[in-house]
Amino acid sequence: MAAIVTKCLNASRAKTREKAFEIILMYIEIDKQETVQEELMKGLENKQPKVVYACVQAFRYALE
Repeated sequence: MAAIVTKCLNASRAKTREKAFEIILMYIEIDKQETVQEELMKGLENKQPKVVYACVQAFRYALE
């Protein structure tokens, strides 16, 4: 899960980020919410603003 947050959410391709969001939502569906939440919280502390923004988006998608 850490690699998805750091690598895929920082990708320049939009398709890669979309697939990462889908994977994150799949993890949530299979009752791995705590793991996803921990990794996204770590992603909020990343130096890359793109990763921080993507983590916020992932939280928003998860709440919808």
